[in-house]
Amino acid sequence: MEIDVETKRQTFHMLMGFLPFLLKYLPIWCFIGMVFFALIFILLILPRFSNFAFRTGDIERGYPLGAVYYTISIILLLLIFPVYIAASAWAILAFGDGASTLFGMHYGKKTLFWNRQKSYTGFLSFVLFAWAGSAAVIFWLSDLSALPWWQSFDDLPTKFSFMPLADTSRIIITSFLTSFFCAVVESLPTKLNDNLTVPISGAAFMFFFGWVM
Repeated sequence: MEIDVETKRQTFHMLMGFLPFLLKYLPIWCFIGMVFFALIFILLILPRFSNFAFRTGDIERGYPLGAVYYTISIILLLLIFPVYIAASAWAILAFGDGASTLFGMHYGKKTLFWNRQKSYTGFLSFVLFAWAGSAAVIFWLSDLSALPWWQSFDDLPTKFSFMPLADTSRIIITSFLTSFFCAVVESLPTKLNDNLTVPISGAAFMFFFGWVM
């Protein structure tokens, strides 16, 4: 049986969630450069050879808007936040959003009371997959610097940096709450693209939640 376009899109979307694990081995500027070139590829080259990632509006536009927002979000995350917060938000976007669409599309029957376009199955799938991906990547990168790249060059007070998650329970709790928060953001009936709202709001939530803890 032929796999539909949306299933292909979301499967690829989720596979991208494994890339932030490579941040343990590659410099952050290397990643930013790679994602920037991916953005150029999506805008200028991909439309010439394939439209597998295109939705109806994308065909008229000439490029996949969701993929553009996806790459812009990753660049912003890497520029603004400490590496494991950026990686965590990336994983939440990839695994959570992808799983939400796939499971909601195929198995979602009962819709959310605040958004009839979304299902409880999709919402719960988002939370579980995002939580697993977020926690896994934080554990994987937990020995890296807690400072964002820009703060390591100045003398800002320590309280303005995201302090390292000290133990397993904090990582599990923080990643769960952030994943749940992002699932709520993704489920809201808004016209904003969730490839942008989910990772940025999730990273900000994790940053400030870790700070106040």
